[in-house]
Amino acid sequence: MKKIIALSFFFLSSLSTSELKAQDFEFRLVNNQYLFSQIMSKVGPSIEREMSQYIDSLDYANSDEKREKEYEINKSKEALQNLKGTARGFAQVNVDGLIKKYNAFINNLELEKQKRYEQLMAPYIKSLNEAIQSVADQNNIDHVIPTHDENGKQIVLYFSPQEVEKYDMTLQVLEYLNSN
Repeated sequence: MKKIIALSFFFLSSLSTSELKAQDFEFRLVNNQYLFSQIMSKVGPSIEREMSQYIDSLDYANSDEKREKEYEINKSKEALQNLKGTARGFAQVNVDGLIKKYNAFINNLELEKQKRYEQLMAPYIKSLNEAIQSVADQNNIDHVIPTHDENGKQIVLYFSPQEVEKYDMTLQVLEYLNSN
């Protein structure tokens, strides 16, 4: 039977544990948030250093353009104070346009930072997923249900403490990660 790591449990959410067993497949739970925090405790400082260096270089590379845009906005705002009537209205539209362009510029820089962070994290997320898949394969597990979503929020699942102990494979995955 093909092994599947379930990224979402929506198809299982309406089934009870006994119904899950009746479907003739093996499933396990994994606390991916805990596992990810364990990985980050090891590699987090180096990622933070690299991100800090990247942000500094990005900010430095764009500092002249940022200062230029800020100067242009401030200059336009000062000129706006001396205008009245229709001219003031047109000048306000110009200032609003400059602010909009400035905000788009800043948002673009933030997106670049986010992309870099995702690039740095990708190998660790990949290794976590591969570890989960490997442990699932070794134990003939058909479905692995994460206990937390990608934002770290707990997915509401009810299992008795005995069932959680029986079905949780988080520690097995952590042992696998630590051995590799």
